[in-house]
Amino acid sequence: LESRKKRGSLIHIEENPLEVGNSDFAAFKIENLSNTKLIKLEELNIIINKLKQLNDNEERLLLLEQEKIPFQFDSIHLLELLNITTSIKTKLAIIALIGPRLTDPKAKMNELIDIFRYANEKERVTEILKARIQHLNSSLFNKSTTLANVRQSTRLLASGRGAGRSPMSNNIN
Repeated sequence: LESRKKRGSLIHIEENPLEVGNSDFAAFKIENLSNTKLIKLEELNIIINKLKQLNDNEERLLLLEQEKIPFQFDSIHLLELLNITTSIKTKLAIIALIGPRLTDPKAKMNELIDIFRYANEKERVTEILKARIQHLNSSLFNKSTTLANVRQSTRLLASGRGAGRSPMSNNIN
């Protein structure tokens, strides 16, 4: 397992998604989502058809790892992807691959968790979705903080207190 930092999304994922049953999801991986877009239904259907043509779940996961790169997904897309297999291990791996790219991790959270029977599987799904929720919330916080800082800087410049002048220099005649 590894931990790398790049510009992008903090992902709660394993190095090998096929080993989902053997991991405690303790590692974080950074994935760059800056050039991604929400997948369209036609694009999703193309990926699903490619995945259905493969008989081996390991091959499906490797293909999905490559096909997901330019996209973000919503929870309905994730549910559609889960329908390509009956394997619980593969479903967990798909959630590990796509969960960090969800735009709405809360939307179908209960439905995604209810797919699984055992507490440890439900817990893993919950961890993945909560990690994504936390990342989205922190991104929103960072954006609002940046916007507040820009507004404050703009007010300072407009009042003549910015541009390298100290607030005290406004009182000097």
